[in-house]
Amino acid sequence: MRRTAGGSWGRAFVILALAMPGTPARGAEPVGPAYLRMKLVKVLDRRGFEKPMTAVTLLVPTDWTFQGDVKYDPRNGCTATLAEVTFRAASPDGRTAVELFPMAAWTWSDDPMTRQFMERDLQTRAQFGMRGCPVSPPLSAQEYLASHLVPRVRPGSRVTGAEADADVANLAAQLVRQAQEESAQAGLPTQVRADTVRLRVEHEREGQPGEEWFTGITFARGTPMPTFNPMTGQMGQAMSYSCGAEYVFGAAAPKGKLAASEKLFRAIVGSVRVAPEWQARVQQAQLNIQATEVKGAVDRSRIIAKSAEDTSRIIDETYQRRQASQDRISQQWSQVRRGVETFRNPGTGETVELSNQYGNAWSNGKNEYLLSDTPGFDPNTVSSENWTRLERSQPGH
Repeated sequence: MRRTAGGSWGRAFVILALAMPGTPARGAEPVGPAYLRMKLVKVLDRRGFEKPMTAVTLLVPTDWTFQGDVKYDPRNGCTATLAEVTFRAASPDGRTAVELFPMAAWTWSDDPMTRQFMERDLQTRAQFGMRGCPVSPPLSAQEYLASHLVPRVRPGSRVTGAEADADVANLAAQLVRQAQEESAQAGLPTQVRADTVRLRVEHEREGQPGEEWFTGITFARGTPMPTFNPMTGQMGQAMSYSCGAEYVFGAAAPKGKLAASEKLFRAIVGSVRVAPEWQARVQQAQLNIQATEVKGAVDRSRIIAKSAEDTSRIIDETYQRRQASQDRISQQWSQVRRGVETFRNPGTGETVELSNQYGNAWSNGKNEYLLSDTPGFDPNTVSSENWTRLERSQPGH
């Protein structure tokens, strides 16, 4: 959830009115239908800058535990993964949880000689105790999750199904089209592909059977790059790719209760927000490192240096245009991906992002919100507090 007007978070938490009978969730007090109270938690970056900075904020149930961290590896020369943000929020028994995994990045080229240069550069880095972006072909989201992530983080688990998210897939396609159009207008033709999936996995944790959804987005940005054949002395052209996996989440529950927890999972994941100041500082650090990498490459090899310089320039330009493209549609993309929508307080004009799974929202002016999908429900009839009904609003209005 993100405040776009008004004061600070203060005593910030959300009350979610769940349209289901039975005993209220732990940490909740009954107000009409059962509801779930949520608290604001933060992932702090304690190592990257001159002082600790908030990197990510999100909302979790008040009785859940939360652990988050930002890690830096001084040996990592793959600037896309400079800062690794992770967190895990779990219920008191640890069996229901939401987890964020680090993003991944790798490179590829259709030209075998260019791939040899990439591999040689990795070998050179390794001699100095450094590492760079791995060299690997572009992957679908299902390939990445099933073959790379899940075996590493859930060894011994079993993939039982995969499904698409039509809304996210449509927005991904829109993002791809716009990125390509803007690159073409800038004279930098770029082929962009993006893929999403939700993978279902079964596993055991401490002897208890459980299920988990893994979601993520993989992308590949291909750019025509010059190639050089030392055997013939001729220049050519091939596609080189900047690849990655982002927004990789796990959502776990006891076996048989995964689907029943979907609303809760969406509410938690939907509340995840990256702090703009921290993000800007990390992006600047990435650009600074890229510039240093280009200078250092000159000492390693003339051909590798030229390739690295061209690659850095193109990646930088592609990155800047990607950011410009995302600035225009990021709110829509982000809201669909996170399962939220914008609500406006008609009395104050303040807007707030809340879960889109409930349809109706109210505010009491104390950074508390009620969400309900029960027809005709009015919190003012069951509470002594004054609740103002919020209106749906378009992002940025």
